[in-house]
Amino acid sequence: MRDRRRARGALAPPAAWASRQLRDWISGPDSRILQLQGSFLRSEQSRDLAIDLVELLQTTGLPVIWYLANTAINDSAVTTIDILCSLIKQTISQNMDAAEAWGSIDSHFAACKTERDWLRLFVIVLAHVRRLVIIIDAQKAVSGMPGMVAEFWREVNKQHNQTTVKILVLTYEAPTITALSGFPVLPLAAGYGRTRVSPGTYRTHSRFSARRCRPPQNPRSTGPDDLKPFVLRLISSDAT
Repeated sequence: MRDRRRARGALAPPAAWASRQLRDWISGPDSRILQLQGSFLRSEQSRDLAIDLVELLQTTGLPVIWYLANTAINDSAVTTIDILCSLIKQTISQNMDAAEAWGSIDSHFAACKTERDWLRLFVIVLAHVRRLVIIIDAQKAVSGMPGMVAEFWREVNKQHNQTTVKILVLTYEAPTITALSGFPVLPLAAGYGRTRVSPGTYRTHSRFSARRCRPPQNPRSTGPDDLKPFVLRLISSDAT
């Protein structure tokens, strides 16, 4: 669906890619959390950026795990425990070089019953990983997502793990009314604009005149490639 939207020329690359907040979040050697604040009416914009970020990190070799809402299914059946289980399994599958550590963790899986049990297990797993980026969609269909993310962040800091953890949370409401109100926010809406479609590439009917279809306000923002040098900076600093 992301690729189809772009084939229609409907959305311009967001200015968020060139934002100082996103660059500082990914490039620093310390663990950080950042909210990417979009809107419920245009939630696909946030998820498109998240997908782009996942693909960028994969090309650089930086481990990334994620949960993104699937608009094609009813996510109301998904729980925070389901999401934590998925994130833990993704982490283990991407770090099979720590096979001895994963063998000792097997017994913990059967013992986990509550969300807090799974949170603690996730922190234990992270202790065996050098660095990790986590992208979480905190949409309303899954009850308690913002609270779970905030509690997970507290557990990570409490244990003083040496792992560098970068968390990007997709949110869709005012940060002052969520459990994540204390974390920095990067607004997304201002980074999108209509693009002008070249003649013959895609035909559409619109009640707006061509004169009103303006190019992006920040033409130098080309998308994920703007962020790549800052991802590599993190990788380079971690290696030294």
